[in-house]
Amino acid sequence: MRNFNELSIEEKESLMQRYYEGTESVANILKSFDIQCNPSSIYKSFPPEVMPGKCKYCDTNLIRKRVPRTYSDYMKRPVECGICGHRPENHCFCDNCFKAEEEERRQHKLRIQNYYSSLDLKKIDCNELSFRDKVFMGSLNRLFMTHLEDGLEPYEKTQSALTPGDLTTKAIYTILTDLDVLVPSPDSNPNAFTDIGSYSFDKVKYKVNLTCSDGSSLFSYFSQPHFFNSAMVDNALKLWKIIAAQECLQYLNYKLRKINMPPNLSKKAMDTILLILENYSVSEFYFIVYCVIGRVAEKYEEVKYMTRAKASVYAVNQCRYFAENRLVKKRERIKYDRISDLPQSEISSYFFNVVTKLGDRGFYEVPSRSLLEEMLKSNSTDNTEDVN
Repeated sequence: MRNFNELSIEEKESLMQRYYEGTESVANILKSFDIQCNPSSIYKSFPPEVMPGKCKYCDTNLIRKRVPRTYSDYMKRPVECGICGHRPENHCFCDNCFKAEEEERRQHKLRIQNYYSSLDLKKIDCNELSFRDKVFMGSLNRLFMTHLEDGLEPYEKTQSALTPGDLTTKAIYTILTDLDVLVPSPDSNPNAFTDIGSYSFDKVKYKVNLTCSDGSSLFSYFSQPHFFNSAMVDNALKLWKIIAAQECLQYLNYKLRKINMPPNLSKKAMDTILLILENYSVSEFYFIVYCVIGRVAEKYEEVKYMTRAKASVYAVNQCRYFAENRLVKKRERIKYDRISDLPQSEISSYFFNVVTKLGDRGFYEVPSRSLLEEMLKSNSTDNTEDVN
C-alpha cells in the first residue's frame, strides 16, 4: 500500500482528474492506485492549484488550496499566496496588507495635518461679516458655549440642533467655510477626511478665523450682539422667513412620518411655505398641517396609484389650498404651541431671543417688517431709560 506522495507526477494528475470528474467512488479510485487513505480526506494530500498572477509582496505564484469534490464553485478556497497568505481577490487581512494600510493611514493623517497647519489666513474682523453670517456664528457660539478662539468641536458631538433641518445645518457650515470664517483644524480626526478639502462637515473640528477690532472676545461679541439696527431690518426679515419656513417644513415632515410618508425636502415645498408665511405665522401653520394631514392619509388610501412620495407633495399643496381658503373666508386664526418632540433650534433661539428680542412672537406672529421696527424702537427706548 502507498500514500499519495509516493505516486508519480502522471499518477497524481490522473488520480486528481478522476477524483474531480465525480463519476467513480473515491474508494474505487484509491483502490486502483493501491493507496491506503480515508476517502473523505484524500483531497488534503493534493498539491494546491497554481493560479495566474504573482503575490505583490513575495513575487511568487498565487495558489488555491484544493477542496472536496462535493463543494460547489462558490465554496472554493480563495486565491492566496502560499508564503505570506495575501489574498488579492478579497479585502485582505494578511500582515503585509495590515502594515500597508497602517502606513497609508499615517500618510493620510500627515497630509491632512501638514496642509491645514500650513494655511496662513488673515483673520477676518467680525464687523466685516454680513448680518446673516453674524447670526450664523452667534448661533454656533450659543450651541457650543465655548470660547470661539479655542475652535469648535465636531457638530456630531453636540446635544442640540443648530437649525430645524440637517440640510440647513450643512449649508451654514458650507457658507462659513467658503468664507474662511471656519477652517478645518489639523487636530481633527483624519478619518473625517476623504482627501484634502473633502470631509464630513459634522465630523471635523474647526478653527474660527475671526477677530474683534475692539479687542473684545468673540464670545462677548456674539453673546451680547449689537448688530441689529434699522439698516438691517430687511436682512432680519429675510432671515426670519427662512428660519420660520424651516420650522414649518420640519413640523410638516414630522407629521408625514407619523403616517408613514416620506419627508418632503424639495425646493418647491420651501417656496410654497414661504408664500404661506406671507399671511400666516409658524404657529398658525402648525394648525394648518394638523387639519390637512388627515386628508393626506385618506387620499393615499383612496387613490390606487398614488405613491407615498406623491402623497408628500400632495400634502404641501393641500396646506397652500387650506391656507388660501381660510384667508379668503376670513376664518378665525388658530395658533398651536411648539411641541416637545421638536424643540426650538439654536439659530431660532438666538435670532428671536438675543438678536431681535422678538422672543415667542417670532413663532406666534406673521413675519413682518413693521414688527421688527417696533422691536427696534422698543429696545432703543429701554436702553435710553437704562442710561437715564
